Amino acid sequence: MSNIDLIIEKLKSNKNFRMIYHKRPDGDTICCSYALALALRSIGAKCEVVGTGEIPEIYLYMTDRFPNDKVENPVNISIDVSATTRLGDYSGEKIDICIDHHINNNIDAPLKLVDSEAAACAEVLYDLIIALIGNIPVDIANFMYTAIVTDTNCFRSMDTRPNTMKIAYKLACAGADIVNIPRRHFLLKTPQRMKIENTLVNSFHYSCEGKVLCGVITIQDMENAGITHANLEGLNSLTEVVKGIDIGVTIRELPGNRSRVSLRTFDKYDASDICSRMGGGGHKHAAGSELDCSPFEARDIVEQVCEKYIKEYN
Repeated sequence: MSNIDLIIEKLKSNKNFRMIYHKRPDGDTICCSYALALALRSIGAKCEVVGTGEIPEIYLYMTDRFPNDKVENPVNISIDVSATTRLGDYSGEKIDICIDHHINNNIDAPLKLVDSEAAACAEVLYDLIIALIGNIPVDIANFMYTAIVTDTNCFRSMDTRPNTMKIAYKLACAGADIVNIPRRHFLLKTPQRMKIENTLVNSFHYSCEGKVLCGVITIQDMENAGITHANLEGLNSLTEVVKGIDIGVTIRELPGNRSRVSLRTFDKYDASDICSRMGGGGHKHAAGSELDCSPFEARDIVEQVCEKYIKEYN
């Protein structure tokens, strides 16, 4: 039997499930978790969706409609989680099923469905849900379309592939709101979001003969803008719009003198390789890491790592 057949057998033979999204959740992990929960509920199962960190406000209009069930001894399913450390408060839980699309996934689970070529975890999940329930109801279509749109930066990421568009088309045919979902996530912005974006742009720092662009957001910047970490999703896309940049980096200050590095590469350079040198990882063109230092110290480290990487590559 294939992995997907074994997973379907596991899903159909149990009635209690827990979907676990990764810490500092984004649209892909949140929406895929809810999509699978809705699919399982449609065949009589009870489900809860949990994770570390608040769900960003922009997704609450979807998620608040589906409160958690009370579950007992659930089957634990990690969604869009590449490493145990990304499970946050649930890192000590036994994972029964892992569904993901990251390179070098290290989740220890007896059943895994991982496609590192997929632009979004929703691509991996699509065939599983079709095999499980035979179709895609509109609520699930909206969750999955949102996952794809947000993880591909509205189909503009370097990891977008023909199959991404094919699945998006099928979700549109299933009733996904293909007009308002992209509008909500990429056109409409709060005054707080506009202010933090301006702050990021004003912090831009160029290095490596203009090939690397770093932007920094401090905790004080977020307080001044009146915005939280949970509502900064997609902020790193601002480093992608500057012509001539090969590596775009956004660094966010975290509590406890830590920094979160989000790195994007274009064309030839491998973001996952670069971030692995700082203890992180991810995709070929989108990766991240966390460093035990201030954001400006992190910027110095990132620029040094990028400079060395570019020299080695060339």
